[in-house]
Amino acid sequence: IYTSFPNLDLKFQLAESAASEALLDADLGIRLLDHIDKGLDAELLVEEKIQAVCSPSYLDNYGPLTHKNAAHTFIHLNTPVYSWEQFLTDIGVEHHEHAKFITFSDYSLAVQAAKNGQGIALGWNMVVADGLQTGELVSAAARSPSTGRGYYILQATGVKLSPSARDLKHWLVREMKMESE
Repeated sequence: IYTSFPNLDLKFQLAESAASEALLDADLGIRLLDHIDKGLDAELLVEEKIQAVCSPSYLDNYGPLTHKNAAHTFIHLNTPVYSWEQFLTDIGVEHHEHAKFITFSDYSLAVQAAKNGQGIALGWNMVVADGLQTGELVSAAARSPSTGRGYYILQATGVKLSPSARDLKHWLVREMKMESE
């Protein structure tokens, strides 16, 4: 961002809130939504997808999820939003009866365990993208199902964006579309 907008000051606000809630003092916001409220000025950045990810060495040793005889280790959260059973069903792979499970209460620890070769984790595309780009993570399945949700960029309804905010919005939309292709 700063290469394209070197003089722009950014303020990031992390919030689990409904899209219709005010953006407070921000010009733009990014929200994970399953629908767009009527009258909301929102544009899709990227569809949310789930990927099975692991380290390259784990994939070399155990093979991809389609390998039926592999005794895979599935890394998951103790309060999963999306279960391994659902993922395997969505990609058309039978549940591995010899599978083992490692459970974490923190998502970042689950992804780190996958990077360390301890098993396969379910990765949300926006979270594991950097690990996939650097090669720390690789995909362990041919398919990445969509959750039906997406990351949207929002602007306050009825508020005219400054030229800098408008340019940033267009840049984010363009960059995210290029990355997801």
